[in-house]
Amino acid sequence: MLAAVFATLLAACKTAPVAETFSVRPPFAGVDVPFQTIEFEAQNGDSICFPNGTCIVIPANALADSLGQTVKGQVQLKFREFKSVQEIFIAGIPLTWQTDSAMFNLESAGMYEMRAFQNNNALKLTAGTAINVRLASFDASEGFSSWQLNEETGAWAELNPSEAVVNSEKTVMLDKVKEKRSKIEFTPGKNYFVFNYGDLLDMFFDNDWQKVNDNQKNTAVRQKIEKYGVKWSHMNARTLIDYKKASYYAAELLWLMEDGKTMPDWVPEYLEEWDYKTGKTTTFGEFKQIRGNEYKFSVKKGGKSFSCSMSVVFPLKYLFKFSAEKWQNNFNKIDSMLTIETERANLMADAYRSMTVSEFGIYNYDRLMKTPNYFLVEADFGSSEKMPENSQIETVFFFPAGQQAYFAYPRRDWDKFYLPDSVKQGRIVAVLPTMQGAWFDIASFDQNKLNELKQTKKYSFKLTPTPNKITSYEQIMELLHAKAL
Repeated sequence: MLAAVFATLLAACKTAPVAETFSVRPPFAGVDVPFQTIEFEAQNGDSICFPNGTCIVIPANALADSLGQTVKGQVQLKFREFKSVQEIFIAGIPLTWQTDSAMFNLESAGMYEMRAFQNNNALKLTAGTAINVRLASFDASEGFSSWQLNEETGAWAELNPSEAVVNSEKTVMLDKVKEKRSKIEFTPGKNYFVFNYGDLLDMFFDNDWQKVNDNQKNTAVRQKIEKYGVKWSHMNARTLIDYKKASYYAAELLWLMEDGKTMPDWVPEYLEEWDYKTGKTTTFGEFKQIRGNEYKFSVKKGGKSFSCSMSVVFPLKYLFKFSAEKWQNNFNKIDSMLTIETERANLMADAYRSMTVSEFGIYNYDRLMKTPNYFLVEADFGSSEKMPENSQIETVFFFPAGQQAYFAYPRRDWDKFYLPDSVKQGRIVAVLPTMQGAWFDIASFDQNKLNELKQTKKYSFKLTPTPNKITSYEQIMELLHAKAL
């Protein structure tokens, strides 16, 4: 509802452009999102699936020439997906829904363009034929519809509501990676803890009491143990802890400090103290099992108290079955493998959205942009430094953080510029006639400045031009600050 209210306000303020010949034109000449080309026999049709899960099903005898005659033989399907709002911008495709008197901003959950050719001649679909497209989407939320771009006017036409089907394969893959990581025995760099250095020496020398005694103050031995990255205290923790059908003293176990806390220096040497005169035992520290191998450890002394969540990793004797270097190497190998598996899963879609199309063109899954928390300012756009000659800014684009959408503001609408009412990432960019870019980060405003702008409702933005012409996809993504957005 808020999105609709804001869209209505925005539509009331932004002017619909004067009609002109439309064409999809990349803002930076020579840089575009490439097509993938798939060849197949037209009379056979084809089913095509891409690594991210997008699939296209083309029936047999589905293609016709400009005269409507069914074609046979080898044909080329050209297909490209726009996986982010940045790629939509790079291709020069608008993200606005235009009516006779106003324009609404749209947010995308996935867009694609599809064409077919034979001998470089454009093809169309035969009458009554349709192609099924299952598009990989990285937004599984609701409220989207399928849309088609009218390539003569540049207007989007809404087709049907869109339902997202969650990609269970991706969920399973990521769950498996998480499970594998949980089973890694020892991860260098984690917050590991041992109750007493003496118990570390016992395990290091395999309970050889003579060696333990002789090396209490051996600096070289201490440095070897320190390489494992384990912290220790001076407590003699003789509470029995059950671990894998056996019982160990707490001091004989390697622990992980689950909540990241550090054991204070003031803790007592013993967790229990027996008064031989009274025969009473005073308890200073105790373990309370939370679940499985996780415990809450509480300790007190002289009016001070401390508690933390900690879990058993394994008995200390297992720590020294490998050198610190070998533990690190083992972890690196497993981590590298799991990182690759994670990256592979992340290339897969969060969800799939399907549509049936009866003609080639540009299709999108859109909804009205959710931007209720914005306020209006009268803006002007100049440069923070000397601009190149003949570089007057005519249109600026605002990319809000966390949304697959962008605002396009031609000069005539600069007096109706919307800003978010709280500090967040977002970038304003412009394309200069010299094919340089220019940018301004919204995050450079602090909250006080935004509050001031809410009152003055006027601001002159000073954009920073790029030092060189934009000639590559990578340069545009850097200009758009894609990682931050």
